[in-house]
Amino acid sequence: MNSRFADCSNDMDESNPKSGYNTRMSVDEPEIEVLDLLGLKCPLPALYARRALERALPGATVAVICDDPLAAVDLPHMCRTEGFAVVSITKDGATVRAVLQRPAA
Repeated sequence: MNSRFADCSNDMDESNPKSGYNTRMSVDEPEIEVLDLLGLKCPLPALYARRALERALPGATVAVICDDPLAAVDLPHMCRTEGFAVVSITKDGATVRAVLQRPAA
C-alpha cells in the first residue's frame, strides 16, 4: 500500500463513527444541523440559531451548543416570536444544549 494513503485505510469504515460513512438509517430520516456556538455571548447564539432555522428545510432540526448563560432564556424566546419549536433544552454546568425545529410547512 502506498504510504501516502496508509492513514486513510479506514476512511469509509462503517463501524468507525468518525469515518465519514453515512450512518443514517433511512433516506427519509432528516439530518440534524449542529451549531457549536461556544464562546459567543448574547444575542449571537439566538441570531445564529434563527438564521440556521430560517435557511433549513421545513421540519428540519437544529441543535445548538453554547455557553452563554442567557441562551436558556433567549433561544426559547426567539423560537416563540419566530414560530419555531423548542424540542429540548438542557444545561450541563455552563453548557446549554438546545434542540430546535422548524415547523413542517
